[in-house]
Amino acid sequence: MYFFTKNDWEKKVNFNLDAIRIPHKSNFKKQNPKIIINDSKFINETKNKGASPAARLVNGCEKYTIKRNIIASQKEISDYLKNALKKNNINIATLIKILGEEKYKHKASHWFRVDAGGSYPSKEDWKELKKILKFNDKYDNQMLKEYKYLQSVESHPKGKNPGDLFIANTAKSKYKHFAVFPEEIPELAIKSCCPENEFVLDPFAGSGTTGVVANRLNRKCILIEVQKDFAKIIKERIKDIEIL
Repeated sequence: MYFFTKNDWEKKVNFNLDAIRIPHKSNFKKQNPKIIINDSKFINETKNKGASPAARLVNGCEKYTIKRNIIASQKEISDYLKNALKKNNINIATLIKILGEEKYKHKASHWFRVDAGGSYPSKEDWKELKKILKFNDKYDNQMLKEYKYLQSVESHPKGKNPGDLFIANTAKSKYKHFAVFPEEIPELAIKSCCPENEFVLDPFAGSGTTGVVANRLNRKCILIEVQKDFAKIIKERIKDIEIL
């Protein structure tokens, strides 16, 4: 089974990964041996390699990532830049032409967005904007100053990420249904995506396994099934349910 969720574009999707993490088998944090990989793409790269074990181990030592410490929200920076545009009587289209359309046509507009598609200008872009818009130094320390952060890889204290693919066999059942799936499948989805006392919708109810699990986990459920014969099975399994 593949585990799909809605694209969290606007950060409004409820997804509680901690609720379905797999507990660690041991509290002992084993350190992997440092192995040199001669043909790795990370050879001789000492910064911005990411926190992957391969990146860290390729040179046999810890490395660092260069980042800015931006405290201002993206909206705050966006509003600041919009105000600078207004003061200079320049619109975004004109700014892109000044910066260079080939490089900034699909980039600069994101600096002025306040939704999830917004982004901060890079250090280099901030310098270019400052030359054109001649704004003050209010945010320069945040936008231009960079810090070295030691890269690290360690286990999450609450357990392992279960991943996106779940493999499970059909469950044994006394009911006349050819493909009763195990309760573990809806349990993962319900625990991670539906808070307690909220609603779970299963448009292909079958034998009602989703409803059984929802009821056990203190969630409400709405089940839809075109096969009328399965209604009796669902009623017998869940007990307290209204059939329409």
